[in-house]
Amino acid sequence: MRAISSFELYANVPHSGSATFEQIASKTNPPLAVGFVKTILRYAMTQGIFCEPTPGHVAHTASSLLLLKEPLARAFVANNADEVFPAAAKTADAMRKWPSAEAPNHTGLQLAYGTDKGMFEWYASDESEASGRMAKFAGSMQFWSAGEGFLPKHVVNGFDWGSLPENGLVVDVGGGPGHISIAIAEANPSLRLVVQDLPGQSEQALAEAQVNQSSLISSGRLDFKPANFFAPQPEWLEAESVDAYFLRYIFHDWNDAHCVKILQTLLTSGKLKKGGRIVLAESVIPPPEVAPHLPKTVLKSIRRLDMQMLTVLGSHERTLDDWQELFFKADPKLKIEEVNQPEGSVCTMLAARLQS
Repeated sequence: MRAISSFELYANVPHSGSATFEQIASKTNPPLAVGFVKTILRYAMTQGIFCEPTPGHVAHTASSLLLLKEPLARAFVANNADEVFPAAAKTADAMRKWPSAEAPNHTGLQLAYGTDKGMFEWYASDESEASGRMAKFAGSMQFWSAGEGFLPKHVVNGFDWGSLPENGLVVDVGGGPGHISIAIAEANPSLRLVVQDLPGQSEQALAEAQVNQSSLISSGRLDFKPANFFAPQPEWLEAESVDAYFLRYIFHDWNDAHCVKILQTLLTSGKLKKGGRIVLAESVIPPPEVAPHLPKTVLKSIRRLDMQMLTVLGSHERTLDDWQELFFKADPKLKIEEVNQPEGSVCTMLAARLQS
């Protein structure tokens, strides 16, 4: 897949019809040996990617056509092929070098690319190898979120957003392009949502929303603001104005110490109302007695995420006991009140608040 992605072999096969191996090889940059292309594509065909309708001619299947037509699919494949696969090949070496895995820059990714930075810091750096990777990652996450088990409807239906006060404020922490907040806002017209992400990403998301979600933006029900979830909440948020902080697949990117810091920062910034909630959408590893009863696709996705977090971020997915322990470390009064995994969803909704 890395060769198909980096040499854009999918682009050398017409949308309909076919191309010879020689034609495909001649259009790559640099031109590849025909034997390389034959070996790579014929192996891909065993996985349902491309087909050979007549000897020596290559045509698209539904899977390869997706790469040709969908930029987000290309970003997903490129992100996995260029970051996850090389990091996976070095993961055992990283475990030997850093057996306690105490930092986000102690993974196979650092060994694969010779950097001392954690993945997100690396993406934002001026290192030549990091160029363009943040955009690929963002596109990859959008494509991943469109999978059945990760659809916005699971977040919309997995928590009673209507239980929040009229005109309540939800802050979507690390919400990226805001597609989840948009879905929540559309289903809950009494709520206001502010999507926070790093400078640059936040401004880009706002510009796109002003075009595609102009009514939500102009009504004041949706906004995008720059923020860093490791820093205190920004001054533009009024004291005790937030009814709920919402974080979707943020904590699984970080080890326990970093997660505790994020939670404590949110709790001590003075912006959360008394009785306000922390709402998470995260994977929860099922206990052994439950796992066999889950759909195989859901269980496989959770386990795959767990491996991927280890590989590139030095973090992991968590059991319900792990989540409860994490919240206790942040503040002994922070208790999980609701746990709900909608049918067909990979993510579980967790809602917590400080107990008096």
